[in-house]
This record gives sequence, structure tokens and C-alpha cells, in this order.
Amino acid sequence: MRRIAAALLLLAGMALVCAGCGFKNLDKRFFVMAMGVDWTGKPDNPYLVTLRLAIPAAKIGERLAESQVERVESPSIAEAVRSLKPHVDKELDFGQCRVFLFGDRLVKHSMEEPLNWMGRRRDIQLISYAAAAEPSAAKLLEADPTTERIAGNAFFLTFGKEGTVSPYTVTE
Repeated sequence: MRRIAAALLLLAGMALVCAGCGFKNLDKRFFVMAMGVDWTGKPDNPYLVTLRLAIPAAKIGERLAESQVERVESPSIAEAVRSLKPHVDKELDFGQCRVFLFGDRLVKHSMEEPLNWMGRRRDIQLISYAAAAEPSAAKLLEADPTTERIAGNAFFLTFGKEGTVSPYTVTE
């Protein structure tokens, strides 16, 4: 009986040592801070998907927020995200993405596919902000506020209750 218990304990110990996880280090990730989807109206590539990616940095301060904007036209949003992965040298992480901007033309056309895509992604939080962007989501994501300390933080402060409360910004 003791041999069986010792063997099971040894096997359990080996399983703990051999087990690994799929965790990637922070320096091997691009954090998607905001995503924009626009309607192009083209029959073969109707969606323009724009991602605002934060580049992890050791220091945080004014004008130290490094980010890059990537965009691609595609027949679907899922295919656009898949085709953006080879354009960057790191894994895309949507876990920090809290702002989704939808272009004015897309809102008027149909929101079915963007909302369906968001609902199927397990790494998109249920606390995200969704907004209609005018004239387009790509134009808003390209903006680079001079006072932004963390990439994409201007969007979070605009829509959330943490930033300045203004009568010109209406959160619904």
C-alpha cells in the first residue's frame, strides 16, 4: 500500500514539474488598447479594421506612451485580425481592449457582424466601451494626444468616470 501511495505521489510531483502553460512574456505581446471598424462599401473587402497597439515600456510619463496603429481591409472582422498578426512581430492581446469604435457608415449599414464577432471573442471583456465614430474610427484612432501618458488612455478617460466630466461628452 505504501509503494502505491509513493508511486502516485511521485507521479503527481512529476506532473507538476512537467506541466507548462501557454503564457507569453509581456515583451512578446502587443496590447490592443482600442479597435475601430469602418465600412468601406467595397464588395470584396467591406471592413476596414484599425487597431491601436500599446508597446510595453519600463517608464510611464508624458510623451512616453508608445503605440502604433495598424489597419487592414478585409471581407470579415475575424479575417482582418488574423491577417494583422503577420504585420506585427508579437502576439496580439485583446485582454486590455476596452474601447471599440464603429464608423458612422458602418453604424448606418449594419452592426450585426461586429457585435457577433465581439460576442464570440473570449478575451474581450464585458466592460468595454462601444462608440460610434464620426467621420471614421480610423481617423480617431490615428489621433495622438500630447498629454497621453498610457497608450489609449485618452479614450478610457473620455468614456469612463475617471477623467474630466464634460457636458460635451455623453456616455450612454
